[in-house]
Amino acid sequence: MEKQAIDVLTTLGLTLGEAKTYLALVIVGSEEATPLAELAEVPQPRVYSYLDSLVAKNLVTKNEIDGKPNRYDAEDFDVALSILQNDLQQNISAAKQYIEEKRASRETVQPASVSIIQGEQSISNRLKSLANNIENNVLLLNHHYFEDKIDRIFGDLNIQVIKPLTRLKTNPAIQMLFESQLLEKVKHFRIMVMVIDIDFGAITADSVNILAYGEDGSGVEPIMVQITHPVIIAFQTQFLMGFVEDFIEE
Repeated sequence: MEKQAIDVLTTLGLTLGEAKTYLALVIVGSEEATPLAELAEVPQPRVYSYLDSLVAKNLVTKNEIDGKPNRYDAEDFDVALSILQNDLQQNISAAKQYIEEKRASRETVQPASVSIIQGEQSISNRLKSLANNIENNVLLLNHHYFEDKIDRIFGDLNIQVIKPLTRLKTNPAIQMLFESQLLEKVKHFRIMVMVIDIDFGAITADSVNILAYGEDGSGVEPIMVQITHPVIIAFQTQFLMGFVEDFIEE
């Protein structure tokens, strides 16, 4: 039983020495420091710091008597538990607030990125993650190569599809994204562009994602470029919307 009581007190925030000192004192009711150290089985030089800490936590009262050693009284066990639980709850609330503030700060100042994902399985995993987190819509500028993949990836989501991408894959802005050693030997691409949760009024989006598959026999693994940098998104989305408008006019 003593171990269980000590475990409860330490779980609620007391150190082992504080818990043993308080428990010994609440059992005897009132005591001086020196005999209390023996009862609590704590080092006598440390019992004073334990008692001072318990006094600061309102679990123990110190009674100063002229010419005599100080005596200490413990709060009732139920009262002590209530005090410790309240303190713990306040610490939990403070910890939650700290985490929320740090998360909000990180979301605000964290540099967004341009990520390159390579390989069929890695791309598939990223697509599933994207599909699970889409809130409103997805705009697909789609090469026919991806037609059989769309329903499987996006299910019942609000999808707008523009195809084909004959001109898009030769546009300098897109070509610049793929002028890398990863694709330097590939002359032709199958490309699908996914604009996630696009705001057509503001011409913004959560992300712009460009998939590029080499033609059959090219031997090059597929590449996915995911853009989450707000400035680049704004540029790319406006460019892509311009392409869509041109395509519709024709």
